[in-house]
Amino acid sequence: MSKRRNTIGMQAEQLDALIRDWESKEHASDPSRRHERLRFLRDRVYVKIKQSGGPDLILKMACRNLSAGGMSLLHNAYIHPGSECTIVLEHRTEGPQTVDGRVVRCLHRGGIVHDIGVQFNTPIIVADYICDISPDEILSFERVDPQELEGVVLVVDPSPTDFALVQHYLKETRLRLRHAISIEQAEQMIRERFDVMILDLHIDGEEGAMLLDRLRADGDDTPVVATTLGLVQSMKPLIAALSNVRLLTKPVSETQLIRALAEFMLQDLGSASMRVESERIDASVPRELAIAFKDELQTMIGEIEKGMNEQDDRRCRIASLRSAGSAPAVGLATIGNLARHAADRLQDKGIAEAEPDLRSLLNACKRHIAA
Repeated sequence: MSKRRNTIGMQAEQLDALIRDWESKEHASDPSRRHERLRFLRDRVYVKIKQSGGPDLILKMACRNLSAGGMSLLHNAYIHPGSECTIVLEHRTEGPQTVDGRVVRCLHRGGIVHDIGVQFNTPIIVADYICDISPDEILSFERVDPQELEGVVLVVDPSPTDFALVQHYLKETRLRLRHAISIEQAEQMIRERFDVMILDLHIDGEEGAMLLDRLRADGDDTPVVATTLGLVQSMKPLIAALSNVRLLTKPVSETQLIRALAEFMLQDLGSASMRVESERIDASVPRELAIAFKDELQTMIGEIEKGMNEQDDRRCRIASLRSAGSAPAVGLATIGNLARHAADRLQDKGIAEAEPDLRSLLNACKRHIAA
């Protein structure tokens, strides 16, 4: 394999200058684009291109940007759109990961440089792969149809004006809003079913941040859009350590809020742990079977909780695999995906690493039973 950093022979500094020149000449973004493209300047990414009738090509390409749905690579030759490929990306915490996709665009940019557009087979969580931006600040969706947002949102904010503003921003969605004006009221309302919480971290001093910390400590992985007044530096370590959180600084715009909610409420992202369980058992499933499955979920919850308390990997994995096999059969694909993800993590990493995935699975099952 060539000793050059990439197939176009550019070092990082040259690549940066080239991309900046391109960006200075680009104007409006594509109105049909769904996922936000984030700068992802890498002078070497390993790419395997599948060739019909020949051996696979292993190439070192430069990278321009990354989104939940795909990425832009730079190569020294034409690649046919439709070509299947596998890309190695460095995960923030888990090391190198392979992502499958296909080439959907190949543009000649000048000289030997071709801009290769790749669409992923399954969208990724961009925050898992971009280490120079805090994960709580990354929003994957560039455009969201408000009508796609459906469910229940608990707004924890002491300000009637701010709540009225949230109502105004979300008037075109299909969301139902509930409002808590204090931590005490929020702790009562948390017991009821909802899909996402919008939480003012400064409510009752900075008790909002402490409430979020307590929820995660109790195993509640419900998604949270956390809002601050700009005093975020002291809270960043806390937020960064918690799962399923997006951080917005007030004043929050309508677009920001809708995009942040979409991170959790639109189910086309690849990470099962990010999805909100709002499914119902398929209407064609006999009532007796639906009741039996809920009983099975309750048993599974008990098995996993016991396994976690006893640090029993095997017990947790068997319970997860059972749900992974049965949930999709009754129309609960998300619970099935969560269960499969937890079982895989248990097998690869053990119970300590799999605990967040197990918590997500338990919370999804409990929300389904309570619905």
